[in-house]
Amino acid sequence: MKSPTKSVLKMLFLSIFFLIIFDDHLDAIELLFPNGGETLIAEGVYTIVWKYTHKYEEELFNIDIDYSIDNGQTWENIATTWDTNWYQWQVPSVDSNQCLIRVHLFAWCAFVVGPCPWVADIDWDGDVDFDDYTLLASAWLSEPGDDNYYSFCDISNPKDNIINELDLMKFTDQWLFRSYSSATSDKTFTIFQF
Repeated sequence: MKSPTKSVLKMLFLSIFFLIIFDDHLDAIELLFPNGGETLIAEGVYTIVWKYTHKYEEELFNIDIDYSIDNGQTWENIATTWDTNWYQWQVPSVDSNQCLIRVHLFAWCAFVVGPCPWVADIDWDGDVDFDDYTLLASAWLSEPGDDNYYSFCDISNPKDNIINELDLMKFTDQWLFRSYSSATSDKTFTIFQF
């Protein structure tokens, strides 16, 4: 049996290590057009374009697209689409030089047997953060039957019925993952009505 002191020191070392890791999901989406400075003609058809990356093959994205004509004070939904990087938009009949586009991505797992790849979201709130770390730490070195055992902290693959460094390594891999991300135009653009 490992000494508890050695295991706690190992967890502390691994914890410090994962706290400096940056996950690419924080900036998973970039709006390409319109992104500021453009002039669009009211009732014309333009292609809203964005790019994003998949970290896990199982991910699919539900995408909400919104626009604002008052520099983000209010928003109107344009459409909801699935796992694409463009949308054909018929511009509304408005006249404004304070327009913005906003694209929201919401990741979900389709056709996955077993848990989603981001199993480190222990509290199921859509991101892997300090709240999840607190749950993992509170169950550290516990096994089924222990008062502090929490089965959702057993995230190693395959599950081994103990909360240990294997779970922490899986957690580290997913640190700062979010199942949602959004991008908004960098600057306003104009919709011009003849």
